[in-house]
Amino acid sequence: LMGGVLSTAGLAILAPSLAVVIVNAIGFTSAGVLKMTLATTIQSVFHQAYTSGLFS
Repeated sequence: LMGGVLSTAGLAILAPSLAVVIVNAIGFTSAGVLKMTLATTIQSVFHQAYTSGLFS
């Protein structure tokens, strides 16, 4: 029982940091989307039209 509680608590603490690492690893950063990464592909899927904006 105690091991399960500690595992759950550890996951709750580490999950947000792990999510940031994963998001940064695919190319999304605090400064924006890195060129030539999976993030640019994802952006092009969701922003298909040329809008002369930041991601086009």
